[in-house]
Amino acid sequence: MPPKPERSSISPPVVVIGAGPTGLSAAYHLGRDAVLLEQTDRVGGWCRSIEDRGFTFDMAGHIMFSNDPYVHRLYEMLLGDNVHWQDREAWIYSKQVYTRYPFQGALYGLPSDVIKECIVGAIEARFGSLQPRRGGDDGGGNGDDYTGPERRGMFEPLMKRAPRYKGAERRRPVPHKGAPRNFEEFIYKVWGSGIAAHFAIPYNRKLWAVPLDEMETSWLGGRVPLPNLEEMIHGALSPVAKPMGPNARFGYPLRGGFQALMNGFLPHLEGPLHLETRVAAVSPSRHQVTLDDGTALSYEFLISTMPLPRLVRLMGDEAPADVRQAAAELRHVSVRCVNLGVGRENLTDKHWIYYPEDTVFHRI
Repeated sequence: MPPKPERSSISPPVVVIGAGPTGLSAAYHLGRDAVLLEQTDRVGGWCRSIEDRGFTFDMAGHIMFSNDPYVHRLYEMLLGDNVHWQDREAWIYSKQVYTRYPFQGALYGLPSDVIKECIVGAIEARFGSLQPRRGGDDGGGNGDDYTGPERRGMFEPLMKRAPRYKGAERRRPVPHKGAPRNFEEFIYKVWGSGIAAHFAIPYNRKLWAVPLDEMETSWLGGRVPLPNLEEMIHGALSPVAKPMGPNARFGYPLRGGFQALMNGFLPHLEGPLHLETRVAAVSPSRHQVTLDDGTALSYEFLISTMPLPRLVRLMGDEAPADVRQAAAELRHVSVRCVNLGVGRENLTDKHWIYYPEDTVFHRI
C-alpha cells in the first residue's frame, strides 16, 4: 500500500457525497474522518462497468495514465497484477484514410492538398502570413516580418495554396494579439487554419455540441498534445512510429473493466460507506446533510461530487440568489454510448478511432 500524502489536520466527521473515483479517493485519503454516501447500489459513479451476456462494458471510454509516481503506486495497490500497460493505438478516420492521433502530429497519408493547408496554416500561426505584403503587421504571428524575400524563400514550396477541401470550415476568427480568449481562438492560434478546418473545428463541434467561441481554455491543461513545428513536418513526411501525448502509454484492468479499479478502494476504506443513500437537503449554515429517510448528518467539512446545479438546489434559500441563478444557467453536454459485444478476438489493432467528419458518432 502506498503511503498516504500528508494533509492538514481535519476534525471529523467529513461527509463525502458520491462514490465515484473522486469521492472514493477522498474517502480513502481521509481515513476514519470520512463518511462516504452513494445513491446507487455500488461504487464507481461514471466509472462503473456493466456485465451483459459475458461482456463487460464501461460507461464510455476510460483509461489509466499519469506521470505522478504516487498515482502509479496507487494503481498498483488498487489492481495488483490485474492491469495491462500498453502503448496507445489511437487513430483518426478522415478523407477516407486512417492517420494516427493526434491529427496535427501525424499528417502522413492524408491527401497532399490537405497536408499543404495544415503545414502552411501551422507556419502562419507561428510567423504570420506567408503571402507577400507591403509591410506592417496583419495581426497574425508575433509581429515580426517573416515574409521578406530571404524568409519567403524558405517556404517557397508551400506558398502556393492548395484548393479548399470541399466542405471544410474555412472561417477564421479576427486575429487577436495575446492569449486566446476562447477555445476556437486557441485552435487557430496554436494549430493554424488548416488543422482547424480539417480536424480540430469539426471534431470539437461534434464532441462539445456548442459554439467553440463560447468555451474557455482552462480545462485543457495537459490534455491536448502540442507537437512543435519540426514534429509536425516530420509527421507529414513519414509515418509516425510511436504515439505522442500525455496518455501515449496507458493501463487498463485485465478483468472486470474499470469497475475493478473502483472496487479496489473498498478494502482500504477506514470510514463507513453507505450505498443506496440519497441526499435530500444540504444546510451550509448548520453544517448538516439530511438524507431522504430523514437522517441528519453533521459535518465539519463537506466534499460533494454531485452535479453542481443539484447541490445548489439542495441548499435551497441558503444559497445566495446570484449563485442559484448562475447554477441554473450552467450547460452540460450528454454523450450517448452504444455498447457492441463482438464474439471474437483480434477485432482490430486500434484501441479507438476518432471521426471528425459527418457521422452520427465521434469516436469508436
